[in-house]
Amino acid sequence: MKQVECLTLYGETVLKPLEKLVMRPSVYALIEFEGKILSVINKNSQQLGLPGGGIELGERIEDALVREVKEETGLDVRVNGFFHFREQFFYLSFKIRWIALIASL
Repeated sequence: MKQVECLTLYGETVLKPLEKLVMRPSVYALIEFEGKILSVINKNSQQLGLPGGGIELGERIEDALVREVKEETGLDVRVNGFFHFREQFFYLSFKIRWIALIASL
C-alpha cells in the first residue's frame, strides 16, 4: 500500500494511504488594502491563513476565489490575476472554521 506524505493543519508531516486521499483543488486570495494583508484565523488552531477554499466541480477558478472570499470575510472582490501555483497534499482530521482579520505588513 503506497503512503503519501501530507501536511496537517499544524504543519506536521504525516503519512496517509494513497487510497484515502481525495482530490480537492483549492484557491486562496492575497488581498492587500492600504498596506495591509487580509488574513483569516482558523478557530481550531488559531493559525493565520489566507481566505480561500475548495473549487467546486465545474466552477471556474476565478469564481471559486470570489465565492470563498465572500463566504469567509463577507467581502465582494474581483480577481486581478494569479500570484502563485502550488501542489501540496494536505490532511485535515476535522472541520475547520475561519474568522477574518486584517494584519499589518
